[in-house]
Amino acid sequence: DTRGQVFRIDLGDQIDPSAGTAILKNGGSSGYVFADVGCTGGTRTNDCSATLKYDRRKFFYMPTLVQARDTTYSATADYDLIAIESGDREDPLDKLTEALSVDPVHNRIYAFRDYNYQYGAPGSTPTALTESDLYNSTTNELEDPNSAGYAAALTDIKAADGWYVDLKETTLPNWVGEKGLAEITVFSGVLYATTYIPPSGGPVTPGTCPPPAEGSARLYGLNYLSGAGIVDLNNSGSGIDRYVDVGGGIPSGVVIIIREGGTTGLVGTSGGGAFGSGGGGGGGCGGAQGKFCVKNSSGAIPTFWYDD
Repeated sequence: DTRGQVFRIDLGDQIDPSAGTAILKNGGSSGYVFADVGCTGGTRTNDCSATLKYDRRKFFYMPTLVQARDTTYSATADYDLIAIESGDREDPLDKLTEALSVDPVHNRIYAFRDYNYQYGAPGSTPTALTESDLYNSTTNELEDPNSAGYAAALTDIKAADGWYVDLKETTLPNWVGEKGLAEITVFSGVLYATTYIPPSGGPVTPGTCPPPAEGSARLYGLNYLSGAGIVDLNNSGSGIDRYVDVGGGIPSGVVIIIREGGTTGLVGTSGGGAFGSGGGGGGGCGGAQGKFCVKNSSGAIPTFWYDD
């Protein structure tokens, strides 16, 4: 919700308004706060009074759920992966934090693990997941198994209940207001998330017409199980990229189109949109066209059917 919470609702078979108890009236439906990343100080009962302004994250778009079987990054192989990114759609230019002279909101891409994936509600209500339960994948230690920090990072993510990536720059000022304003797409093992970076608002030369202050659109392509880089996203041949710039303005989410000759991804931007295509066989990016690579599935078999 717009207070940085993710709710899980288990729906019952049917509702019966004439039943004798509340549980029977709603057909056995139940719900609870599955994750909370918008109340880092204080409690919900005191309106998170100790939470800093830049930690008050908001979710405006629904999460993406993926049934995962992960024998590499999780101690328990089977779970539901809940992917979502934070960002304030009502304040894309960060006017609220700017007026308070504080950092823009520290937004992130999140992937929570729900190990209670079986049908029906859990036997007891779990404690809501917070950022302390997640692995911080921002530094990308899990991209290269031969890197010095890989073994320690693998141990950490196996003990976690998911991961997150900071939406910030590597140079100062780190937090420039980058935010997620669309739904996440997961396809062929890649988590695609678009983000928006507002214009910097630098000085304008007197007597000149400044360029349109539309901001920029960015696309991330991450390993959905770990948050690490996974493909040569810009198809440069120079290695794996975690993100690529795709245009100006607030971007849409990635729309995947599966065609007979391959896969195409579409992102709407202020310039009319950006597209990316899949590369050659085996799920690689060689031969991809457009502004970004969409990793073709190396093992999926299209299935078609019809109903009379």
